[in-house]
Order: sequence, then C-alpha cells, then structure tokens
Amino acid sequence: MTEDFAGAPWLSLITFAPLLGALCIIARRALARKEDDGQIEAGEQVLVDQTARWIALGFTIITFVISVFVYFAFDPTLVGYQFVLEKGVDHPALADNARTQRIAAA
Repeated sequence: MTEDFAGAPWLSLITFAPLLGALCIIARRALARKEDDGQIEAGEQVLVDQTARWIALGFTIITFVISVFVYFAFDPTLVGYQFVLEKGVDHPALADNARTQRIAAA
C-alpha cells in the first residue's frame, strides 16, 4: 500500500458518493420544467427519469471502482486500522493549513 493512496479519504468517498449522487438527482428534479399546478411536464418527466438513472449508475460505478481499489490496497499483514484519516500536521492535506496557522500565530 503506497503512502499516497493511504492518505486519501477513500472510505469517506465510498460512504458519501451515493449521497452526492442522490443530491444530484434531487437537484435535477427541482430544476425540471413544471406546469402551473407544480407537476413536472409529461415530456420532461421522462427526461428527468432517464437522467436520474444515468446519475445513479454513474455514482454506483464510481463507488464500486473506489471500493475495488481499497480492497486490493488493503494489507492484511498490518496490525491496526488502515485508510484512517487523522487530523494533524503529519497529514499532507492538512499540513499547509497548519503551517499557515502557525505563521499567523507567530
């Protein structure tokens, strides 16, 4: 398992990618053309349904691909948790922010 791969938020992406897909589907439905009574137009409803299916398929594939990478990157010989994000200066994503805060405090 490479250090770059382990430092990324893979488990968070697997967890929240379907939620992001659901939010995209909700946004698409909210932006659909509606009639005077608030119902989505018939022709537009078909388009909204097709778009929702494609969005769901896309986010499902993305989640599956990330899951496969995590599965093969898992090292059963290591003791303890893997793919854990820890807050602190040692984490590459947080190092610049922590360094900026230290400079500002000085």
